[in-house]
Amino acid sequence: MKQLIFSLLFVASFAFNACSQPGSGKKLEESLVTNRQMTKDYFFCMCLYEGFGKDTVFYRDHTMAVLGELITFDPKDIAKIDSMARAVASKMEKSEYTGAKPIMWDCLSIYNGKELDRLIKSFKEPENKKGK
Repeated sequence: MKQLIFSLLFVASFAFNACSQPGSGKKLEESLVTNRQMTKDYFFCMCLYEGFGKDTVFYRDHTMAVLGELITFDPKDIAKIDSMARAVASKMEKSEYTGAKPIMWDCLSIYNGKELDRLIKSFKEPENKKGK
């Protein structure tokens, strides 16, 4: 009987520990990785939006708004993403051959580069996701 009680307490201690930290371990890491990827995707959308201006698909597509709602980083950090997208768009120059700007090229270059990754990794993990 004592062994049964001991075994139940042992198993229960692991169960309560797992339940007491809902945002811990692998799920927290996956959540942070997902949040970072969504923030990168948000940058790409914002960069295209800033590059193309009002003649964009964003008036018919809600992806940027959805990403903005799902991302859990601080709004001040997201403002840094917006600023970076505006800066990239403001530096785009028209081609002397076609008269068009390399909007997608420039946005993809930053999206796939290390500068954006470093910026996003500098953002603090959201407090509500730490499992405290």
